[in-house]
Amino acid sequence: MVLDSDVAYVTGTIDGKTHWELYLNEKCAKENDFPDSETPNADNTDLHHHLATWTQSATGQPVSPDRFRDVITTDRIFADDALRSLLYTIGITTEHTSFGDDRPGF
Repeated sequence: MVLDSDVAYVTGTIDGKTHWELYLNEKCAKENDFPDSETPNADNTDLHHHLATWTQSATGQPVSPDRFRDVITTDRIFADDALRSLLYTIGITTEHTSFGDDRPGF
């Protein structure tokens, strides 16, 4: 779910059971008091492994935990871009489109 143009809250489920959750554009989420203490930080190694395992189970696509780290820790102008990048990495979408560019040095 995109909470506004700056932040998206995303979960991965299989058969109704949540396997992972995260905020995209985490810095903006923290600035706006969105995260709760239960949501892992984007740089959490366990989260990267959960994403990789979930993706393999849900889509059959092997994706490395390091690739997920790169995708979810990149600051972007719009949360929609972060979400599209994540969906593309998971294999849910076949095209990676963008409204804006990544924010260098943000």
